[in-house]
Amino acid sequence: MTASTITPAIPFDDPEAMILPAALAAYLHTSEAVLAQERYRRTGIPYVRHGRRILYRVSDIRAYLDANTERPGNRDRD
Repeated sequence: MTASTITPAIPFDDPEAMILPAALAAYLHTSEAVLAQERYRRTGIPYVRHGRRILYRVSDIRAYLDANTERPGNRDRD
């Protein structure tokens, strides 16, 4: 197994843990540029700015994933 195929573990057991954009991008199978665009557009996962550093709180990641989870058969039909 190569390093590029390993997804970093997000410590979901610690809701106040802070995650760097690189780790979140790898976990979501996206890029840091996509996360940057979402921040610019004010969409996506809430983040914390600490000086010039961007951090994502685990509780915000979990809430975003829960709010954006699609469940089969739950769509309203016209």
